[in-house]
Parts: sequence; structure tokens; C-alpha cells
Amino acid sequence: MTTLAEIEAAAFALPEEDRVELGRRLVEGAAVDSPDAPPPGILAADAEGVRAAERRLEAYRRGELKAVPHEEVMRKADAVLEAARREQEAARAA
Repeated sequence: MTTLAEIEAAAFALPEEDRVELGRRLVEGAAVDSPDAPPPGILAADAEGVRAAERRLEAYRRGELKAVPHEEVMRKADAVLEAARREQEAARAA
């Protein structure tokens, strides 16, 4: 019989993409009966988000992207949300 240590060693020997997929399957399988289980597919969406963030970080490190100060990001986000709120209010008033 294969031991947990042997399975772990084999898992860590996998390419990164396969390790991520194995981890996703294990977590989703373990969470099936849990009341705190994430909605189906949420881990795949999270994994894609992590991959996108990693790609952006690497592009930043290569000098292909510039950093934007937090305050500027929040100012722009607030403006977008405020515009959306006003648009909704105008639609309700019409």
C-alpha cells in the first residue's frame, strides 16, 4: 500500500499546473459534505485569478507594467461606483 508520505512526494514532483489541479480536486472533494463548502467552481475561478495576478506581477517585474498608487486606484474606483450609483438613481427616477 502507498503511504501518505509517498503520495505527498509524488504530488510535489508534479509540474506546478498539475499540483494546482490536484490541490483543487482534493479541496473540492474534501468539502463536498461540509456546510462551509465553497460554491461549485469557485476554486477554479480563484485559481484563474491567482494565475492572472502572477502574470501581471511578472510583467511588472519585467518593466512591462507600472505600479499605480493605492490612493489613485481607490479614487478611480470610488468615481466609477459613484457614477454607477447616479446612473441607477436616474434610471429609477425616469
